[in-house]
Amino acid sequence: MPTLFEEHLRHADPCRDVPAYTDAERRLLLADATADSRVTELPLRTPGRRWPRVAVAAAAGLTALGLLGVQLMGGVQPPLATAEEVLDAAAIHATDPTAADGQYWRITRSGTVVHVELVEGGGDRTYIVSDVDVHYRPVSGQGASWFVDGADAVERQVSGAPADAASVDTAPFIWQEDALTEGSWQGPTLAWLAALPRDPQALRDRVYADSAGQGVTPDDEAFVTIADVLRSGLVPADLRSALYQVLRTVPGVVVTEQEADIDGRTGVALGRDDATGGSVEIVIDPATGEVVGEREQIALPGTTDTVATQVRVDRAVVDSVPDDVVNGVNG
Repeated sequence: MPTLFEEHLRHADPCRDVPAYTDAERRLLLADATADSRVTELPLRTPGRRWPRVAVAAAAGLTALGLLGVQLMGGVQPPLATAEEVLDAAAIHATDPTAADGQYWRITRSGTVVHVELVEGGGDRTYIVSDVDVHYRPVSGQGASWFVDGADAVERQVSGAPADAASVDTAPFIWQEDALTEGSWQGPTLAWLAALPRDPQALRDRVYADSAGQGVTPDDEAFVTIADVLRSGLVPADLRSALYQVLRTVPGVVVTEQEADIDGRTGVALGRDDATGGSVEIVIDPATGEVVGEREQIALPGTTDTVATQVRVDRAVVDSVPDDVVNGVNG
């Protein structure tokens, strides 16, 4: 039975009605408490509200460590994050760099892809090809966009009869589009993205409706559809946040690697095995809500083998499109 003194202490506690932190929130506090001194966004817990933000200095994190009861000196490490915790954190922290009309999003996708070459007389050859693509999309969503499809380089052949060389593009191909009025999950435009709902349930309904009848199962295709649009690098922060909340509800989504390296950038890999034996993974940074890249295990037709590919996604704001791109249009 509590003493009278303990009763007075309990009633004097200003946080007595504040809900307990979730595991995801504990991880955010722990990460910031052990990071270098900086200011970051952490969830402020108040009764009746969930996920509002407050700027907290990391210096105050030492107190948070004590409150959370994490015993670092004793070698006790927090458990690995779940997919739900990673997606919660990414949804909270999703932000965009400052950009203004007249500037451009420069989106660079670099990595390896699968190239299939049809063979005369039947059959095909499959290659792993390195590739760099750069897109310049106006921040306003209006006006011309430029696309640079970089030169391909064959890394190795993975199936089919041996060949001396693959028929891949060996020179960059640059083209311009004056008006991008159409959009899709696989090829989004800013206008198309702006029209998508931000309410997670409405957005989930849209994802499942647009992907109905495709893929192996509805859940497989929902995951792939979301991965398709995220890998574009064009999705604004509020929509990324909503998409992460939708991913949280797709059955079977798991963390496949806690520290996935995509050509020097690190994030958490989230995936869902599909019924073909392959898998698609989206790699995100839960501390910033940014998309780091994608990884894929692709099943080779007619075999039980798979090949691995990965693409890094980088996004930056630039003031203009380089002259060599503008003057180098060849399509």
